[in-house]
Amino acid sequence: MLELLTGKRATEVFRPKMSREIVAWVNQIRREEKPEDVFDPLLRESGREREMLRVLDIACMCVIQNPMKRPVIQQVVDWLNDVDAENTNRSNRGS
Repeated sequence: MLELLTGKRATEVFRPKMSREIVAWVNQIRREEKPEDVFDPLLRESGREREMLRVLDIACMCVIQNPMKRPVIQQVVDWLNDVDAENTNRSNRGS
């Protein structure tokens, strides 16, 4: 999911050492409280920042260093479905 959101590969060998690994890079940007900076520029133009931020949160839970603290796949699926449902509900209210 991080690769989809950022438009970057998991490891980019041509980048400086600190920004090579996508997980470390995303975590650093989030610590700096600029999570929108991780998104692929093409996605930023979609107008779905709220949904992308929620998916980013979910993606980051999936790559927590301790595997025992990661969500199971069914939780991830449910959370992603909730993101879609929230978007659908918001769209229906706007109609």
